Amino acid sequence: MNIIPFGDRLIVEIFDIKYEGNLEIPEAVKDMPQIGTIIAVGTDKELNEFVSVGDKIIFGKYAGQHFMPDMKNKVLILRKDEIMGKIDQELAE
Repeated sequence: MNIIPFGDRLIVEIFDIKYEGNLEIPEAVKDMPQIGTIIAVGTDKELNEFVSVGDKIIFGKYAGQHFMPDMKNKVLILRKDEIMGKIDQELAE
């Protein structure tokens, strides 16, 4: 299923961080911002100047609307004002 976002919205695939074992995760860490990969970008011109499909972005833990288009993968529908930043691909490698 292809989702086409409108206006200043974008679709993001969320990175799930899995912890194994008996590791106790502090509440402060659970509420930290998340990272995801953009899989679709809306039609907003300003948004398209700064992000594109495949970019990794940082957004708030409780930002956006969760959606499961194929009941397998969870994606997030975000507005451009919910994006905290973009991870520079050259620096990440």
